[in-house]
Amino acid sequence: MENKEVYYLLYNKNKKGIQNSKNEVIVPAEFDDVKLVEAGNKTFFIVRHRRFFGVYDESGKLIVPVRFFRVSINNAGNITVKRSKKVGLYDSEGNVVIPI
Repeated sequence: MENKEVYYLLYNKNKKGIQNSKNEVIVPAEFDDVKLVEAGNKTFFIVRHRRFFGVYDESGKLIVPVRFFRVSINNAGNITVKRSKKVGLYDSEGNVVIPI
């Protein structure tokens, strides 16, 4: 059985972030909401600041900028983003596949 990393919510006043079991900050505590999503063998964190969403990977890299109205991640780790009526796609590494 594979050992999975454990993540903890961080709080700074009314803002949220994520740290791992080694007390390393993965997502800084500057967001209104953070949601953990597992896709394939990767872990992602969808963050929300006001009405905009973005995505961090499990290493703490911001792979999708926090500027989209909607973000979703499929089982393969591909990330669909929406801004206004336009839809784009990022791969699991944060590379733009379909630009907006």
